[in-house]
Amino acid sequence: MNLNYLSTASKLQMALGFSTDETSRMLNTLNTHFKLNSKDALSFGDEIFTLSNKFNASSKSIANLTSKISANAKMFSLNAKESAVLSAAFLQVAKDEETAENSINSLNEKLLNITSLGDNLKFSLTNIGINTQQIEIGMKIDPKATLDLFFKRLKNTKKANEKQYNELLSSMFSANAS
Repeated sequence: MNLNYLSTASKLQMALGFSTDETSRMLNTLNTHFKLNSKDALSFGDEIFTLSNKFNASSKSIANLTSKISANAKMFSLNAKESAVLSAAFLQVAKDEETAENSINSLNEKLLNITSLGDNLKFSLTNIGINTQQIEIGMKIDPKATLDLFFKRLKNTKKANEKQYNELLSSMFSANAS
């Protein structure tokens, strides 16, 4: 570890209110999955603070959750900043890290195993213009684009048909459908 990285870690620790151990764990996890150098880590910290204001979630929670979901995010070919956006968005609706983490993990599991899911979920996906084969193939070829497609269709459905939107969320997340 070089002096720049230690300086960056110290700045993030102070800004996020982490202990030394928490900062070290977070940066080690993010480095494992996203290969952050000191410049990337500072940029990531800046992104966290921007997202905190935009999504009304604490910077510390966004950083913690991003670290926790980094392995899943990497499966979707997301970088650290994109993972932080996903974390912030889920924190905005879930309001706590555990629910947000469970929801992200549930989404990941369902998209990766889409063809083995129940008929209710398949029907709900069909209602928003996605079939399970499309998701299955997309997850193998370009998981990031598939995730983007899923969220775009979800957003359009919310605008066009709130009932279908709520049905899909209930099918996918059950108790965590907020």
